[in-house]
Amino acid sequence: DKVKYDTLKDILDEFKSNLINSYYLLGTYKNKYTIRYVLGSNNKTLEQKDLQSFKERFIEHIKNNGLNIIE
Repeated sequence: DKVKYDTLKDILDEFKSNLINSYYLLGTYKNKYTIRYVLGSNNKTLEQKDLQSFKERFIEHIKNNGLNIIE
């Protein structure tokens, strides 16, 4: 519903990273959301450690805001 989506959008907007080019809500199904992040850097080719760090920070941010995440 709109309230849950707006809350999720606020939480996603609060998450900051220099790697984020954009993000999209791809769909919802039974109170579950699919989100796609487009990541990149103008300064270097991203390495696995950059992506892993982003993932860990994102998961922590989601959990700290009271949401569950399925990897």
